[in-house]
Amino acid sequence: MVTGQQQEFQWSFRNHVESVLSKSGCNGGACHGARAGQNGFRLTLFGFDLAADYSYLTRQARGRRIVPGDPGRSMLLTKPTGMLPHKGGVRFEVKDLEYRVLAEWIASGTPGPSDEDPVIERVEVFPKHSRQKPGIQQQLVVLAHFSDGHCEDVTRWAKYTSLNSNVAAIGKHGLVDVTGAGEGAIKVWYLNHNQLAFLSVPYANDVPSEVFANSARHNFVDDLILDKLASLNLPPSPVCDDATFIRRAFLDTLGILPTAKETREFLADPAPDKRSTLVDQLLARPEFV
Repeated sequence: MVTGQQQEFQWSFRNHVESVLSKSGCNGGACHGARAGQNGFRLTLFGFDLAADYSYLTRQARGRRIVPGDPGRSMLLTKPTGMLPHKGGVRFEVKDLEYRVLAEWIASGTPGPSDEDPVIERVEVFPKHSRQKPGIQQQLVVLAHFSDGHCEDVTRWAKYTSLNSNVAAIGKHGLVDVTGAGEGAIKVWYLNHNQLAFLSVPYANDVPSEVFANSARHNFVDDLILDKLASLNLPPSPVCDDATFIRRAFLDTLGILPTAKETREFLADPAPDKRSTLVDQLLARPEFV
């Protein structure tokens, strides 16, 4: 059920104007968010100080960045659209929603941040977990939940980063291109709130289920690993030899290589449980932290 249709809507400096500035990169460290700003104009890095940003925009430079009576003449709009020279280049166009948000905010009298503004409590991303195939596209949807109970679709204003470009690439508005097999994640950032969207892309292997059912399982870690390999169609690696095992065990637990004496003693030990014994010994050593 749709509710709240009769409520008067107004763009918020806290939740909408700052979103445009962040998404467009204006308050990033390489632009006006730098400590000294750019060309006499600065913003706080990633919008961490709303009151300061509001003052910089509306009060500094004798207020020439904002023209309430004619928003289209405001430098806040003419610079990022390329109407006036801008070292940062064109950030958005007149036809874009970013322009509309800023223009309507200026026309409404540039209301500033208020303690009564609803604040973001959490951000959700959909789908949170998905199973994909190479060549598929998946649109992410990002929802922001506010302290007054309302929810907004902020997909357009969120920023995205692929944490594994071999598996997935991400467009600026949240469209995922699945590029390869494996596991990947998309980091979603919206006004200092972060979420991850996880992708699982199985390999094109035909691995019989018996391979996993018959694999050795010594503890719950093996169960988790084998379940993950099965979901990705990856066959388990064969058991390594003793020389490889002791080297890996030392490096993984202590960050050092075994001595020649330790290696010889381990290789000569005929005990069937020597691997688990070695692990217990390594975990008890002071080097393990």
